[in-house]
Amino acid sequence: LNFIEQCWGYSKRVYREFPMSSKEADLERNVLAALRLFSTRSLRFMDAYRRGLNGK
Repeated sequence: LNFIEQCWGYSKRVYREFPMSSKEADLERNVLAALRLFSTRSLRFMDAYRRGLNGK
């Protein structure tokens, strides 16, 4: 999965778990932090695939 898909999946899960909010600050909070998190995670996956790792 690319990092946008991972971030979107995480956002959907958080949306389902917590009550809705109409505050603008709540909607925009931690967006960059989440994107960086999943970008780094995707880079780790790509590096593992490049090295031929299989998780065993």
